[in-house]
Amino acid sequence: MPIVTFSNQTKSISIEVETNTSLLAAAGYANIPIETPCGGMGLCGKCKLRLNDKSQLSHVEISEKAKARLPGQEWEEGVLIACRTKVM
Repeated sequence: MPIVTFSNQTKSISIEVETNTSLLAAAGYANIPIETPCGGMGLCGKCKLRLNDKSQLSHVEISEKAKARLPGQEWEEGVLIACRTKVM
């Protein structure tokens, strides 16, 4: 099973999840709050996360609709919308 690691400047939390789990769900399992005003429907873009290692883009799947919510080159820079990105 894939391992997802969430980190910020002060701590890092890793959690093992099933393939096809959304990053939003993985964050919930790890007790990490993520803002989702649209209820995780992929409409608001508030649940953005950034990959620490852009080479990991090949290990996630994001819907085309969610990619459209990422302005400019954010996708290539490793920015993801947690509710519409699945761990592969």
